[in-house]
Amino acid sequence: MLRPKRIYLAAPYTHESSVVMNQRFEEINKMAAELLTNGFHVFSPISHAHPINEIAGLGRGFIKWMDYDLSIIALWADEVWVMQMDGWKESVGVQCEISFATKLGMSIIFINENSIKEHYSSIEEKEEPWKEIARYCWDKIAETK
Repeated sequence: MLRPKRIYLAAPYTHESSVVMNQRFEEINKMAAELLTNGFHVFSPISHAHPINEIAGLGRGFIKWMDYDLSIIALWADEVWVMQMDGWKESVGVQCEISFATKLGMSIIFINENSIKEHYSSIEEKEEPWKEIARYCWDKIAETK
């Protein structure tokens, strides 16, 4: 079985203005949706943590979520893609994610809304042995209906 490439989508988020943070959240979600629509598996830490934090009040900023985010890079992602939006060069979180992924020998891909389509050709399928088990489970569930 084969699987799509798994992308960790790094982007700046924290800002003194909640308006800017919400704008970044929206822009990041649009990019994650575009990548998903075009065949990638995507983990966006901002898309994941922002709504959870809104409900639970766990805290904002990369330091709060660092262990969680870096474990996703190390244990799940094939590549780290960096959104080159305002603030990405100054973002402690983005720079840490780049550094961490580089130390792991991972590819870092820099993207923006104009360059993203260039990377669609990099969709590659990888072996995924668990998919056969998942299909078996879905077939069993279908049999019970």
